[in-house]
Amino acid sequence: MQKIEKRRQQFRELQELRFNQRLERIQDAQSGAVRDRGALPPIRESSSGAIDRDERSAERPIIKLNRLSPEERLALRRQIREARQDIYLRRLQKQKN
Repeated sequence: MQKIEKRRQQFRELQELRFNQRLERIQDAQSGAVRDRGALPPIRESSSGAIDRDERSAERPIIKLNRLSPEERLALRRQIREARQDIYLRRLQKQKN
């Protein structure tokens, strides 16, 4: 049990370190410290997915998080619902003909 707890603690510390590094990069980019794209460190290619994507987006000077606001999310869900209803109605009309 001690070994598992020790690994969990190491994992938490590593997560915190990565989060702090990411936060510093974002703050530097937002404050204008990184203006020239050529001054950015090279982006390393890796297959570990989401973490690398987050780090790459944090290294860019213009930061755009691809997250929707709650209002945008509701609007998107409404549009999806309406589109689904349209598709369903069209299928019903085709089956009647």
